[in-house]
Amino acid sequence: AQTLEVPTFDVLFPEIQKRLFGRKIVAHNESFDRNVLMKTMSWYGLYYDELELAGRWECTCKIYRAKGYPKANLKYCSDRNGIQLNHHEALSDARACAKLYLLHDGQVGMKL
Repeated sequence: AQTLEVPTFDVLFPEIQKRLFGRKIVAHNESFDRNVLMKTMSWYGLYYDELELAGRWECTCKIYRAKGYPKANLKYCSDRNGIQLNHHEALSDARACAKLYLLHDGQVGMKL
């Protein structure tokens, strides 16, 4: 689909809000992703605080850097842990990040 045919953020926001409200959010570079969400919401006149999210999200990049990985980018962390990744494909990136978090958190058996 062409971008002109895709609904805008404000149209999609009610569904996004239902999925994010009050939840624990995990990202591979949380400060970047959090700032993108905050700025996008502001652009559309929406209020980030109404999502009731933590001030900082869980960050797999920081987690794996703290584990001593020489590189902590998503591809390196995924490769090192045998996680399939089609890098920069949104769903694949999200699944890889979730799997990295679950490995760290000891919840390896969960299906994603």
